[in-house]
Amino acid sequence: MSDTQEEFEVLASGFIDGELDDTQRRRLEALLAEAPSRQHELDALRRIASGTTALLRPDEPPDADFDTFLDDVYNRMERSTGWWILVLGAVALGVYGVFAFVTEPWGPAFLKVLVATPVAGLGILFLSVLRNRLHTLKTDRYEREVHR
Repeated sequence: MSDTQEEFEVLASGFIDGELDDTQRRRLEALLAEAPSRQHELDALRRIASGTTALLRPDEPPDADFDTFLDDVYNRMERSTGWWILVLGAVALGVYGVFAFVTEPWGPAFLKVLVATPVAGLGILFLSVLRNRLHTLKTDRYEREVHR
């Protein structure tokens, strides 16, 4: 490969990337004038660069995807919170039940709180699923056609 061809390739790459100063740009124009076939090579490099850039540029997701994403995050948070409350309440109720069984035949009002904790967790889970189902009924256009 000649030095001139190598210089042309370096300058053509810099030109496509927008990195040439005025002196380098004039040198590239001189090299293009020397050999007309280089103009075809430069055009081919431009097409490759623009095609590659278009392929690597990610598409902007529609706004509906952002709304769905946030709804999914809230659903997961609600359900996770509900499950943790349910599990912690059930464990606490179980521990207290064992303790109360061993030490006394009937528990005090504290037992009502321990029974209410898993019920509250189930209530949160129920409301989360209900809210999600109602939202799906409003937005899912295939809900009537597809039975899950």
